[in-house]
Amino acid sequence: MTLLDQLTVIGDDKAKTLAVLKKHLAANTQKILSAFEAGKVSALDTAAATAQAHDEILIALFDHAAKNLFSGADQMVSLCAVGGYGRGEMAPFSDLDLLFLTSPKSDERICAQITEYILYMLWDMGLKVGHATRSPAQCIELGRKDETVLTAMLDLRLLAGAEEPATKLVGLLAKERNRARKRRYIAVKLTARDNRHEREGNSRYVIEPNVKEGKGGLRDLHELYWISLFIYGGKRKEAPVNPHGVTAYMQLGLLNRKAAIRFSESAEFLWATRIHLHRLGGRATEILSFDKQAELAKRMGALGSTPEERVGTFMHAYFNTTREVGALTRIACAKLEAESQLLLPQGLDRFLPTSRRGLKEPGFVLEHGRLNFTAAARLKTRPILTLHLFRIAGARNLDIHPNAFQALFANRHRIDDSFRQDPDIAQVFYKILLESKAPAAILRTMNEAGILGAYLPEFGEIVGRTQFNMHHAYTVDEHTISLVQFLHDIESGECEREHPLASSFIKDWNTRTRLLVYLACLFHDVGKAEGDQCEDGARLTTEAGLRLGLPDADIETISWLVRNHLSMSETAQRRDITDADTVEAFARTVGSLKRLQMLTVLTVVDIRAVGPGIWNDWKGELLRQLYFGARKILMGMGTDEDSAENEQDEILARLSKKAKQKTHFIRTKLDRPKDITELWVLTQDRAHLFADLAGAIALCGASIIGAKLHTSGDGRVFNRFYLQNTEGLAFGRKNERRLRDLEGKTLLAAKGDLDIKTVSPGSTSSRAQAIPVHPRVSILQKDERESIIEVEGRDRPGLLHALALVLASHKLSVRSAHIEVIGPKAIDVFYVTLTPDSPPDENSLRTDLLAVFAKQE
Repeated sequence: MTLLDQLTVIGDDKAKTLAVLKKHLAANTQKILSAFEAGKVSALDTAAATAQAHDEILIALFDHAAKNLFSGADQMVSLCAVGGYGRGEMAPFSDLDLLFLTSPKSDERICAQITEYILYMLWDMGLKVGHATRSPAQCIELGRKDETVLTAMLDLRLLAGAEEPATKLVGLLAKERNRARKRRYIAVKLTARDNRHEREGNSRYVIEPNVKEGKGGLRDLHELYWISLFIYGGKRKEAPVNPHGVTAYMQLGLLNRKAAIRFSESAEFLWATRIHLHRLGGRATEILSFDKQAELAKRMGALGSTPEERVGTFMHAYFNTTREVGALTRIACAKLEAESQLLLPQGLDRFLPTSRRGLKEPGFVLEHGRLNFTAAARLKTRPILTLHLFRIAGARNLDIHPNAFQALFANRHRIDDSFRQDPDIAQVFYKILLESKAPAAILRTMNEAGILGAYLPEFGEIVGRTQFNMHHAYTVDEHTISLVQFLHDIESGECEREHPLASSFIKDWNTRTRLLVYLACLFHDVGKAEGDQCEDGARLTTEAGLRLGLPDADIETISWLVRNHLSMSETAQRRDITDADTVEAFARTVGSLKRLQMLTVLTVVDIRAVGPGIWNDWKGELLRQLYFGARKILMGMGTDEDSAENEQDEILARLSKKAKQKTHFIRTKLDRPKDITELWVLTQDRAHLFADLAGAIALCGASIIGAKLHTSGDGRVFNRFYLQNTEGLAFGRKNERRLRDLEGKTLLAAKGDLDIKTVSPGSTSSRAQAIPVHPRVSILQKDERESIIEVEGRDRPGLLHALALVLASHKLSVRSAHIEVIGPKAIDVFYVTLTPDSPPDENSLRTDLLAVFAKQE
C-alpha cells in the first residue's frame, strides 16, 4: 500500500494522518542515515535521498488533501520546492523551502485551506518550513527587488498540483535573463558573498568555521552554481542542474577534468561534515565548534592516537578543502566573467591594457587588468616566472588572471629542491616580502595557490593546521601571514598611535633588518608542525636559512628570534617586571639593542595576529616597561634596584593625609587608554588577606590580571590590583556602579567581614570544556627569601581566591601576582616570600595547588 493509499483510508483524521507521516519519514530517514554512517552511501547521495524522502511526504500529503479533503485544489495550486530543497539536497535538519503558486483562476478560499492544512501538518511533524503563497507575476516582481528571492526561484521544482502556474513562472524567469539583468545579478551575488565572508571572519581559516556560510564552505559552491545557472540556464542545455554536477561545469569550460575531480571531492567532504554535524548536534547547526570537533574527527575517520591529534588531522583536511573551494570557485567565476563580459561595462575594456603596454615585464601580460603569463608553457623551462608573477602583482597591486592560476596548479611540481636552493629565486622572494604594496595579501594568494608552502616546505607543514584552543582565532598559516600584515602596517605608519614604541625605531631599519624580521614572522610558528614551537622552530628555521643561502649571521639571528619569540610576552605578562633580577635576566637573553628592537616588533605583531580583541594597551604598556628596562641595561646604564619601592612610595605620597590615617582605604582608578582598572587597597596586614581580597574581586565579576603587594615594617599593606572584565576591557568602564560595588565589597573583605563562600565557580561552556587543559605547577626559587610559583590550569571565576587560600595555608606571603588567560587556560604566577626557618614542603604545596583544579573538574 502506497503512502497516499494509507492516507486515503484514514480520511480526515488529522491525528492518524500525522502519525503515519511521521512514522514514514522517520523510517526512511533512519534507513538513509544508517547507510551513510556505515559508509555504504556518499554524502551527496545522502543529501539527495533526504530530499527525496521529504518529497514523498509532501507529494502524498498534497494529493491526499486535494483529492480527499479539498476537491479541485490540484487544478488551482502548484506545490513547488525552492532553495536548497528545490535543488534536491538536504542535511538531516535542513529547512523545507516551499512555494505555493496560484493563478487568476484559483479559488482563494480553497487555496488557503489546502496551504494551511499542509503547513500545519508539517509543523506538527516538527519540520522547519519556509513558505510563501504568490502568483507567478508576484514572484517576478519581488525577485526584481530581492536577489535572494530570485535565487531561491532558480531552483524551483514542481512537486504536486497544477502544472500551469509553475510552467508560467519558469517562462517568466527565462525572460529575466537579459544582459543588464545578468550583469546586475552577478554583481549582487558576488557582493553578497563578500559580505557573508566578512560576517564569518573574512577568512577560510577561522578555527571554528561555518561549514555552510564560511569562506570556502558549501555556500561558495552554490554561488558558482547560481551564477552559471542564471547566465546559461535559459538557453544552453549543458547548464548545471545541480550545484555539484561537474559535467556541466566542464562542458561550459569553467573547470577542466582535474579541477572537476577536486570540485567533487570538496563537495563530498563538506557535505559529509555537515551531515555528521547535524546528526551530532541534533539540530540544524553549521558551526564546527570546539565541542563538536573531537567527535566529528572520529566520525570522519581522522587518524591520530589522541583526540587532539585526530582533531588536528580532521581540521587540516577541512581547511585544505576550503582552500580548494576558494581556488576552484575563483577560477570558475573569473572565467564566467571573462566569457560573458558581464562585469565590464561595454567599451570599458578598451581602456584596459591587453598587451605588454604599460607593463614592461618580459613573459607577462595584462588581460583586462589581470596579470597573466604570455605563454604558460615557458614555466617548464623558466620556473622562476612563478615567483615573478607574485612579485609583479605585489609591486603593482594587480589581481592574477584565472588562467595564470591554472598554470600555477599545473606546474607546482616544478618547485623542487633545485628551485628552492636557487639564489636568484630567493632574491625574487625577498622582493615579494619587502617591495609589495600589501605583502600579506600576496602571501595569502601564494598560499591559496599552494606556491608558498611548496617553496617553503616548513611553512607548508603548518598550512591548514589548527590550534585546538580558544585563544587563537585562525589556523597557524593564517595567523603567520597576519604577522606580516601587521608588520607592514607598522612600517607604513598606519599603527603609530597603537604602537608608538615600535613605530619610533622601525623606520630607521635598513633592508637587511627588515628582511630578517619578515622571515622571522614567516618561520616563527613552523615548529608547531613537529612539537616544540620554539626549539623545533629554530632548528627548521636554520635549515630553511641554509637552503635560501642566507649568511650565517643572518640565519643565527632569525633562528634566535624564532627560539625566543615567546620570551618577551611571557616575561612581560607572567613576571614582575619591576623586579631588577627579572629585567636583567631578560636583557642577558637578548644581548643587544638591535635584537631587543627586533624581538619587540615580533612580539607585538604576534600578539596582534592571534585574533580580534587579544591586543590591548595594557599589554602594550607591559611590553614598553620591559623594553625600556632592558634597554637601560644593554646601554650600560644598570638597573634601578628600588624601582618598585619608589613607585609604591610615589603613589602613597599622592594619597591624602586623611586617607593614610584610615584603617582601611579603598579606591578604584579607571585608566581608559590602557583599558585597565586599578584597585588600591590600603589596610592592615593579616592572615588570608590576599585571598579574601581576591575573593571579593571575583564576587564582583572582575578578572585580576596583575597584582602588586607591599607590606611595610609596621604591618601596613598597600596592594594594587589590575582588573579587566571578561571581554579584556577595563572593569566598570561602562558602569560606574560596578566600581562602587567593588569598593564596597573590597572594604568588607579588608575588614574580614565578607562571606567569600558565596563566590560562584561559574559554568564552563561546552566549547571551553572540550579544550583539554592539563594542570601544572612549577616552583622556581629566586633566593633563600623568595620563590616564584607558576600555576597553570583551567580558568574559572574565583580561581585566584582558591589558589591564594592554598598559599596562605602554607604560610606563604604573596608579594606580587601576574595572571595571563589563554582561552580556557589560566597561568597564575605568584612571587612569594619565604620564612627562612620553615621553608614550605614543595611536594605538599604542589599537591594542594593541583587539588584546586581536581575539585573543579
